[in-house]
Amino acid sequence: MERSIRFRVRTTMAVLATGLLLCACQGTQARHLRITEVGRRAVELYLDEPSGSLTLGGSYALTIRTSTGTQNSVSLGTVTDPIPAGGYFMVWSEAGYLGPIVVAPYLGGQQGAVPGIKVPSNTFTDINTAPSEVRLVGSRNRVSQLIAIIPLFTEDQLDDVVRFGQPQGDRPSTGGTFGSNGTLSNPSGSTSLARRFSGTTPLDNDSESDWLDAAATSWGVPTP
Repeated sequence: MERSIRFRVRTTMAVLATGLLLCACQGTQARHLRITEVGRRAVELYLDEPSGSLTLGGSYALTIRTSTGTQNSVSLGTVTDPIPAGGYFMVWSEAGYLGPIVVAPYLGGQQGAVPGIKVPSNTFTDINTAPSEVRLVGSRNRVSQLIAIIPLFTEDQLDDVVRFGQPQGDRPSTGGTFGSNGTLSNPSGSTSLARRFSGTTPLDNDSESDWLDAAATSWGVPTP
């Protein structure tokens, strides 16, 4: 009897160990959350996927770098509601706000409020005057399948980047793929850098030519 119990315990432990091994071997999936507009105090994100949603968290972060030394990273782990396919999300600030990151809609959308988070105003220091990089990067594990009681995980990965400002050679470059041609300047109070859209689909050639310089702001809608 005792030998039978030991056998069952060993078998159970072996199954659990195999399950843990499977959890680590489910692979990765690139998710298509894009940076689609960059303004003086705001960055717009868009989930370019046909269906489903994306839950933020893990190590997902929006990073802002400038040639003058700005090095800020905004964690997206405070967001609880998923972004639906075809949905927009704003990371934004207002002049003088130096409080914590809070979940708050952006009220300046073209068609009303856009879901987002409010960040300290110094997050975007010098983004309107200096060569800059805005990058969306990180990963998050999600349960992609259940076998009996064992969860199997897939690692969702984000990596999107835009660089702008002159001179081109002074633009920070922390990684990601972006073909620069030197055409993008800096956003101002009334204009932004906007990714071109084909209908409701943002261009995604990892190139500066995907973007419009000095565009009228179009928060929460495709670039006209």
